[in-house]
Amino acid sequence: MPPWRRSSPERRAGRETALNVGDDGSGFLVETLGIAGVGLIGGSVGMAARARGLARQVVGIGRSEERLRLARDLGAVDEFTTDLLEGASRCDLLYLATPVMTIIEQLRQLPQLRGHSCVVTDGGSVKGLIVRAAEALPAEMRFVGGHPMAGSEDAGVEAAREDLFQGATYVLTPTDQSDPYALDLVRRFAEALGSRVVEMSPERHDRIVACTSHLPHIAAGAFLRVAEAAGPGVRDVRAGSFRDLTRVAASPSTLWRDICCANRGPILDALRQFREALARAEELIADGTPEEIESWFEAGRHLNSGLAAGKEAPE
Repeated sequence: MPPWRRSSPERRAGRETALNVGDDGSGFLVETLGIAGVGLIGGSVGMAARARGLARQVVGIGRSEERLRLARDLGAVDEFTTDLLEGASRCDLLYLATPVMTIIEQLRQLPQLRGHSCVVTDGGSVKGLIVRAAEALPAEMRFVGGHPMAGSEDAGVEAAREDLFQGATYVLTPTDQSDPYALDLVRRFAEALGSRVVEMSPERHDRIVACTSHLPHIAAGAFLRVAEAAGPGVRDVRAGSFRDLTRVAASPSTLWRDICCANRGPILDALRQFREALARAEELIADGTPEEIESWFEAGRHLNSGLAAGKEAPE
């Protein structure tokens, strides 16, 4: 059975929605965009790229032909294949949107395509291990690490949206070895998705997201375990704050297994700081004055207001 499947007649060629963002007069950033892993993130990338005319052709790459066919039917891709190397060989820009450990395995397979020139990027939530794995790519495969700070607790291409990245922060993690053309292309691609691009080192990224993304997911699981221990009635008296804090616990467990394994050090540091903050709150509630307890909450309120206003503590 051939790996390629055509899309419906509304497919890629000659669409009039193309933005004037290309360098070759076509209006496309790239001729062929390949997306390995057409789920929530990959599917949203494909939908946005097709809707905004960022690529002449979008190719989905995955393991399940049934899931890829669904992605095509939902408008996330034009064509699909179940062969990573076959799909990658067709791409000018290859976007790896699988779980972290799968991205690393895919990067290890790509050198088999030595001689094929393309830009490779990813959407993984941990950058250090991925960027190091990409160092083994041949020179003609130019890698730029990325992480769109967008998503939801839902999974699969059914949850994908063309506007998922609109207004979201998109982190790029170039290194001293990053190719300037590749970095510029990925930056323009992320901006064309509707994102605000920021750049930082892979190490800084992993340290920050351990606190702002990974720790909240771990805490959500802990909150639910505490609530379960409270006994009957929890479902009926859940506060809005509890729902907000635990929403992300519905995320795929395999995704978070990979993230925790790939970012152990920064996550353990964040957990230690979290324990210290909780210990201080426990001390105040046990022995503190009303004024000290109020001050603890007021400090948190002040920090929240500062972040909302775009203010950050100095290094």
